[in-house]
Amino acid sequence: MRIALLTEKFPPEVGGLAVSVQRLAQGLVRVGHEIEVFVLSEALRPGQAEDTTPGGLLVHRLGAHRRSEEALGAWFQQVVARHTEQPFDLLHGYFLPRAGFIAAYVGTYLRLPSVVSARGNDLDRALFDPARAAHILYALQSASAITGMVGNVPARAVARAAAQIN
Repeated sequence: MRIALLTEKFPPEVGGLAVSVQRLAQGLVRVGHEIEVFVLSEALRPGQAEDTTPGGLLVHRLGAHRRSEEALGAWFQQVVARHTEQPFDLLHGYFLPRAGFIAAYVGTYLRLPSVVSARGNDLDRALFDPARAAHILYALQSASAITGMVGNVPARAVARAAAQIN
């Protein structure tokens, strides 16, 4: 299966999100999936694209624009363009506010299944940020599946999304 894995952090960037996504990508490759990682990077100039292959993974980095709507629009276009070149079977956004939103939005646009993964802070803190709440709710409502890494994160995600629908 060809999977586009979207994230805001990936090694050599540090932190739990970067390490978790790397482990997930490597594990999926080990069991036979073809993974391409898409990273919205603060380390590159806005709009600058850079492809690398650390450990055999194809990683597409895109320099984030200062304005969130420009960054998300460019990321959307990057993933759609790559799908046009070599179609994906599944989109997976890791962390809801940006990666989850884009994975769900591209999935809806291309009529592909999408998975969004909540880490905890995206529901415990980011959901209460007016600038990110709508993206989180869209990701939860539009994704084909929701996963979580901590305790009852998926249950909280489904409950919050369902409350917005009803």
